[in-house]
Parts: sequence; structure tokens; C-alpha cells
Amino acid sequence: MTLFWNGIVSVFVVVALAGLYTNLIGPLPQWMPSPKMDQGKPEVNGEPMGLGETLFLCLFLTPFVTVGSGLIIATLLSWIGKVEVVIQEMGSYVSTGIGPLVWKRRFHALDVKSIKIGQSSISSNDQSQKLITLTADRLIQFGTMLPEDRLVWMKVVLQELLLYAGEKRINGMLPKGSFATKFPG
Repeated sequence: MTLFWNGIVSVFVVVALAGLYTNLIGPLPQWMPSPKMDQGKPEVNGEPMGLGETLFLCLFLTPFVTVGSGLIIATLLSWIGKVEVVIQEMGSYVSTGIGPLVWKRRFHALDVKSIKIGQSSISSNDQSQKLITLTADRLIQFGTMLPEDRLVWMKVVLQELLLYAGEKRINGMLPKGSFATKFPG
């Protein structure tokens, strides 16, 4: 879907770039792939493309390029993205992203009330995605890109660490695990 959408949109983006280049800089270089040319400018409806038409095309393409960018990000997240939950006394967070480009949602670990597997509000083919809902000082939802077995594993581990099933926290402290508390998903 990403390649199909961006392939079609890229044809119009090339036309818009050619129009901007010829109206602001000068004639197009010979190597530039471009539509029909008239007087060194791209041709639209048998006439050279003016600056107004070019700016309108750029404005018109903005939502299509935005959707294409979103598709690229979603594809990269599903292929090489990661979900991490870092649990610390005063600064816990859930991060989702690719490499250094991550989105962190912070929460206070001692305020966690529940951790559940729920359904996302976005559906695909009339089926909504499963996700983890962490209720603390605010509601944090994450993990829609995780396979179901990893989603269940992460929920169980987070319950053990944050809710300390079956035992009360001593002096409000988080439980000490025998393994690291940074869990890549």
C-alpha cells in the first residue's frame, strides 16, 4: 500500500517540483524527469505552468503527501520499530519508535492502578488492533504493532513489576526484580 500510494503521488510531486524550479530558478536541467515542456516550463492544458498553478498544486498535494508520510512511518514501525517500557522509581516511561526517533509517554510507576489488554479505536478490515492499556496518573495505550504473544508477555511482566501481584509494596517502594527493568518489545 505504501509503495502504491507514494508511487502515484510522486508523479504529481515531480510536476510540482518542476513547476517551482522553472518559476523560481530557471529552465529545468536536461537530466530532470519532467512532463511536456513549453519554453523551459512544464506544460499544463497546452500552456506553460504559472507560479499560481504551481503553488495551488503544492497546496493541493499537502494532504496526499501527509498520508504517504504516515504510511511510510507505519511501515517502518512495523518492520524495525520497537516498544520499550522503562520502570524507575521517579521517572518511568513507555517509548515507541525507530532508533533515536522515539515518542515517550511518562507515568509515575507507583500510581499504576491497572494494566489490561484492550482494543484500539482504529480498525482495519472491521477488526480493531489489540493494545496494552496502562492506567496510572494518566491513561497510556501502546503496543498495537506487537505480535499477540509479545503483547501478552509484556502485560504479564508489567503486572508483576508494577502491581506486585499477591503482595503489598513495602513502604510504597517498587519491587526489586532479579532481571533488568528495561523490556524491549
